[in-house]
Amino acid sequence: MDPKFLDADGIEDSFSTLNADGMASIYFQCSPDNDGTYHPGDNFKITAICGDSSHVSGITTTWKKMRIEYDCFSGCDLPDTAWWVMERIYKGENLSCFGSLDNDRNPYIEVNKSLAMRSDVSITPIVIDTTVATLSDFRQTYRNNSEKYPLYLVAADTLKDFPYALGLTWTPADNITNKVSFVFVQSIYNRYFTLHSLDSIDLRIGCTAAHELGHFAAYLHDTTGALGYEHFSLNCLMVYRNFTEILTEPRFCDSCVYHFRGNPKKRGPIIF
Repeated sequence: MDPKFLDADGIEDSFSTLNADGMASIYFQCSPDNDGTYHPGDNFKITAICGDSSHVSGITTTWKKMRIEYDCFSGCDLPDTAWWVMERIYKGENLSCFGSLDNDRNPYIEVNKSLAMRSDVSITPIVIDTTVATLSDFRQTYRNNSEKYPLYLVAADTLKDFPYALGLTWTPADNITNKVSFVFVQSIYNRYFTLHSLDSIDLRIGCTAAHELGHFAAYLHDTTGALGYEHFSLNCLMVYRNFTEILTEPRFCDSCVYHFRGNPKKRGPIIF
């Protein structure tokens, strides 16, 4: 009889066949994301048990791709440095020690410019405010491919009446998966250009984009001031800190990583 492979709940999630030499080939069954399941990036080991014998595999690592539809206002394109820092944040790297990985703080999500779809080459700047009518109209006008590219990121200039706002993620009440995340590039430059180098500001733009996509992709929340109810550490990308602190530790805390690597469906429908 061929051995069965069970998940933590005792449900068979794979099967094996034996070839002529008695060697087992194992096939793991996965459902597509649109079936309501979620397949996160993660690192794990597989234990195969047959009778009284067992064998533990080496570490297997999977990465989840974040496919983004990307638009920008004329003159507000995200700099390459911003895409670079977004990629490293979602790999769990700490910019203060380049290339260093901490598995407990690694979402195992692949983000890079080549995965993004540039749907509108350059949008003539328009007034963006926080009214539902404005945001809904913008999304309806410029959003093109929500099925293949479930996340929508827009590099804009400023937010009306809130000139110091760095970013905004809007969630429509009628369809909470069809959000739009704004990064207010011009506002970031205006706020910091007298205090920091352009390279540092470009890094900050990338941190803002990664932060807003955290709202979008996994329903992560902000906290300000004291330690929030859901964040494991104040050293978290979702917690407001000053310019230098963000660049020193631009990563998600363990709690946020849990929601990426665990099951965001606990908070709402699967985004990606």
